Amino acid sequence: HDATVQQVLRNAVKWAANPQGAKRAIHDAPNVPVDKALEPIVERGGKLHTAGEAGFR
Repeated sequence: HDATVQQVLRNAVKWAANPQGAKRAIHDAPNVPVDKALEPIVERGGKLHTAGEAGFR
């Protein structure tokens, strides 16, 4: 119950808090195409849908 420890914990919680809140579902996460990604991504592996086909939503 040390006041200094309590202050450190309060500051840590404020620092770590995400002001946007947590994503509620994976479907709310942004989906960026490979060619428009900020970092280079190599597309590989099998595909669930053909190019241009609407996916599950």
